[in-house]
Amino acid sequence: MRRLAVSKPATVRPSSTSLSILARAAPEALRWFRDQGRSYGVRPIYATQYPGQVPAELRTSLLTFPVLVSFKADEAGIASEIAAQLGVDGSVWQAADVATLQPHHAASASVGFCLAPGLHRPDPVVARRPRPVGGGPTAGAPT
Repeated sequence: MRRLAVSKPATVRPSSTSLSILARAAPEALRWFRDQGRSYGVRPIYATQYPGQVPAELRTSLLTFPVLVSFKADEAGIASEIAAQLGVDGSVWQAADVATLQPHHAASASVGFCLAPGLHRPDPVVARRPRPVGGGPTAGAPT
């Protein structure tokens, strides 16, 4: 019997901007992409406007991707989950930081992100919006 040689694909990038729909239809597939897909060259990209519609267990798994970008999250529980994940490197993030992001601003974190096979960024990269002068959400803003 002849064996077929199977090689890994270079990279496969499944993406979805309707994560809540996909999470209800195929949660096992999303978990597989997250947990085992990397060894097969799968690099998924997901986005959702309503993370609260993604089941909590799956949302926890998806929030631990190496790169997380979040715009304003109005729901307190979701904002807390995102803030906790943004602060996994030891930086201080509060739910209010995520809940009060201004339009066109995003909070992002990249932890343990693999730049290329065998090369890893030595320190986590965290980009955050500048803190307003004076502490309030509109302090220091021009009037």
